[in-house]
Amino acid sequence: LKTRQFPAQVLEFNLVAKGQMAPSNKHGFISELLEKEEDGGLDSIEEAVAAGPSYSSKAEMLSGQKVGMARVALVVAVTTAYVSVALGHIYSVNVQKWSPWWAACWFHVAPCLGSLTAVSCEMYLRTASTMPRPRYLHLAGLYLFLCTLDNMFVPLTIFFGAIKLFPLQVLSMIGIVASEVGAFAVVQIMILLKVMTLRNDSSGGLPLQLLKLAAAMLGGWTFFFVFRCTIYGHAGAAAGVLESLSGGLFLMSFGGYTLSCAGTMFETASAAGMDMSLLVHAGSTVAANLASSIRFIYIVAAQHYQKDIVAARYVYANAIDMICNVVCALCVSGILASLLSSKVGGLVADVDVLQDIRQAAAQTQKGEEGLRRRGGA
Repeated sequence: LKTRQFPAQVLEFNLVAKGQMAPSNKHGFISELLEKEEDGGLDSIEEAVAAGPSYSSKAEMLSGQKVGMARVALVVAVTTAYVSVALGHIYSVNVQKWSPWWAACWFHVAPCLGSLTAVSCEMYLRTASTMPRPRYLHLAGLYLFLCTLDNMFVPLTIFFGAIKLFPLQVLSMIGIVASEVGAFAVVQIMILLKVMTLRNDSSGGLPLQLLKLAAAMLGGWTFFFVFRCTIYGHAGAAAGVLESLSGGLFLMSFGGYTLSCAGTMFETASAAGMDMSLLVHAGSTVAANLASSIRFIYIVAAQHYQKDIVAARYVYANAIDMICNVVCALCVSGILASLLSSKVGGLVADVDVLQDIRQAAAQTQKGEEGLRRRGGA
């Protein structure tokens, strides 16, 4: 290992044969060993073998206590959403005649979306509680959990507004903003990690800078929106100049970030001979962020024009965006692959998605180096 005389494949085979590591984590284990050795963290191959899977790719397994707490939270969230809808019908003669009417639509759609995200989150819990999983998969589970909370706060906010409990309505609306911003941030972190893996650059480069700018603009936009709703109510006044400007700058920076990430993925996939797994990740990134962009555009339009028809279109765009992101989270994080133990969208049952991307990028780099060498010869 010290002199690099032993190929990684030989070391890998020996460790698997001795039962010191699981085949699903072999590649991550090898790369971690080499990094440790370069840093002087390993004194001998015996120490590496004795360490076993502890040096494998960063994997964690949810404890039974955490799984139980998460399931209770999911049940409470979904139950609360449906109870809010039931109470809304009890305290109102005809919910469909509520003003604005788009609120009634969102009021009924949110619990259904919450059921979808809760079932998806249960799939994650089953996957993460059986064996250690990479942290990337846990990020997908966090996204699904936050979406479930979001769909609990939506009917609560509308119900409290209908019965004139405005302090509780504001608190529930803050819950919507917090869960949606958190879920959005988790998705973008997952995309950024894939891009950084492909670029083999821990600094993040241009995508990270654009994401930071988008985060700053989103923070300002959220602050101005919550402040306006706290003072005037959700439909009391149109968005001001600063709120609209923050929203517009966020959309531009987010669009640049999406194009930069998608460009890196498609470029790498093309260089790898249109590698199917990379194409799946690139396509999912474009689809998810395109749906999110449409949703944010309707948010800006609804805040600016204060018209029911625009707000209703936002409700539809929000539902489509959430469904697209849930499907992407299940398919490209390894949750479905591990549950079905079969190939899903070009990804094998091994749930270490970042390691798969790293291997594809490494093969591409080797191919490019070989071409350059032949060209020089």
